[in-house]
Amino acid sequence: MSNAKKKTITIRPKRVDIERFSHLDTERKRVAAATAWAGMRAFQLEMGPGHAALDLIASELPAAYQRNWAKKLLAAA
Repeated sequence: MSNAKKKTITIRPKRVDIERFSHLDTERKRVAAATAWAGMRAFQLEMGPGHAALDLIASELPAAYQRNWAKKLLAAA
């Protein structure tokens, strides 16, 4: 491992992110959802435009969930 300093990425949801999830019933859920949203935004900033963040999450889902998700997307098309 090199001794070079590694850039730390801080994930902090913005107030507008928390307000986006105002439909959730507790503050804890709103903050958790907003933090995930902010994390996706940070990942996209690192990877560039596109759906890399969603592709990464989709790749980690169980196969059955991926199939169901694909069926819903195809049905909506």
